[in-house]
Amino acid sequence: MNTPPTPRRHSLAAIAAPAAIGDTDRLKEALHQAFEAQSLTVNQAKDALVQLYAYCGLTRLHLFPKILAA
Repeated sequence: MNTPPTPRRHSLAAIAAPAAIGDTDRLKEALHQAFEAQSLTVNQAKDALVQLYAYCGLTRLHLFPKILAA
């Protein structure tokens, strides 16, 4: 069955795409939207980003502290 994505999964996808390509502006916007909608907690977003950076490579790891501080 096809079920629509939950708000949490939608937020995770919205965060994953810009994080994977290194688009920090879109990533910041997606994080702010997820927090405003209360579909993700800060810890859930951090966990997702840690997993993404493990799979996307270390080339964008230098951006991680800047994003978490935003």
